Amino acid sequence: MRLVSAVVSKNLEDIVQNADLKDWRQVLAFVSTFAGVDQFEPLCETLGRRLHRANNLDAAVLSYICAADLAKVRLSDFTNVAVFLKFN
Repeated sequence: MRLVSAVVSKNLEDIVQNADLKDWRQVLAFVSTFAGVDQFEPLCETLGRRLHRANNLDAAVLSYICAADLAKVRLSDFTNVAVFLKFN
């Protein structure tokens, strides 16, 4: 019900800010599906920041890439995300 409410009220930030980070893939899919053009990158950046703080670097890198925020992606993280994407 919370997801439906977020879509109807256009408050996707609530989901990105409060979702359990173990469900980050679903959150990213949710944002990809329902965010408007002006919302997509900031929401992905917010998700990336939360994941980074939680030390989930592979997921954070993917979120930052979706946010087109490559300044936050270190070269060493590209190796990790390539391995992550290949085997997950």
